[in-house]
Amino acid sequence: MKKNSFLKFVFSFVPGAAHMYLGYMKLGSQLMLLFFTSIFLSTWISFSIFTIFIPLIWFYSFFDVLNRPNFYNKEKEDTLEFFDWIIDNLIKLKNKNKVLGIGLIVVGLYMIVEKIYVEFELYRYFQIELIRTGVIAVFLIGFGIRILRGKKEYDK
Repeated sequence: MKKNSFLKFVFSFVPGAAHMYLGYMKLGSQLMLLFFTSIFLSTWISFSIFTIFIPLIWFYSFFDVLNRPNFYNKEKEDTLEFFDWIIDNLIKLKNKNKVLGIGLIVVGLYMIVEKIYVEFELYRYFQIELIRTGVIAVFLIGFGIRILRGKKEYDK
């Protein structure tokens, strides 16, 4: 079924929405998830390294959908190879908890160095924001350590 070109253009301003409008539900939801997760990580958690991905995802989504025909191609259901690679490697990974724990510790330490140590010296008036970032970072580190320790088996 042929879709309206104007609606496709309007929906293309939200990453993934125009893909979903054309029928590429999986690709559209993956693009939306990537875009809004990048915004969440870069703003609320103050993990600014993800800020670079926001315009990249937006431009990719915008130009990809404008270059697709105005109908759904059943033979070519696209997905992002990035998601397929992550899912394949997570299935193969035997020590998922170790990787998750180490990842959480690294993210927490990065947040402490980037946001608390550096910015505390530069911007003393943003202390509430820094405290929130510090609490989240300590939580991530603690949760990562808890995952690395695993379950304790008690003697009966």
